[in-house]
Amino acid sequence: MTKTRIAGMHATRTDIEAGAVLPTSLELLRAVRGHSVDAAGGPLARLVSSYALRLAELHATDISKMAYTDIRPSCDNILDRLETLLTAALPHLPAEDIRAIGRTIERIARASVELHRALRHLGGADDRVRLMCRQTAALADHYTDLTRPAALRQPWLPRA
Repeated sequence: MTKTRIAGMHATRTDIEAGAVLPTSLELLRAVRGHSVDAAGGPLARLVSSYALRLAELHATDISKMAYTDIRPSCDNILDRLETLLTAALPHLPAEDIRAIGRTIERIARASVELHRALRHLGGADDRVRLMCRQTAALADHYTDLTRPAALRQPWLPRA
């Protein structure tokens, strides 16, 4: 194993390969809300959680000050870095699985931001907020389905 630095992060490739476990969906949801996450997965889980938080922060940018198209290049940059990290840490996964994990992390970050924004404005009893809760939970379940094979070191296969 080589001891190279990963794209501006503080963990080395050796650190990541030794404990290449992604954060759980609960850890990811906590991370995108800005909570401190002591991810049990080790360095990779912490790095993925930090990228998820960066994505959430971009999506939380005040829309009146910045158009969605203005944040897209920044999101794409973070997704590229996340995919590079995942490719290095999980070389057994096909590129399309890596992309699916990255896109799902971004969708969770955006959904969480939108859910909490709606919760503040509409309250928890509103049906739209309840629908957003179910949609965010479905995304978290999808993330779990995508990442389970990563821990088992095999490609993802859709459930029948």
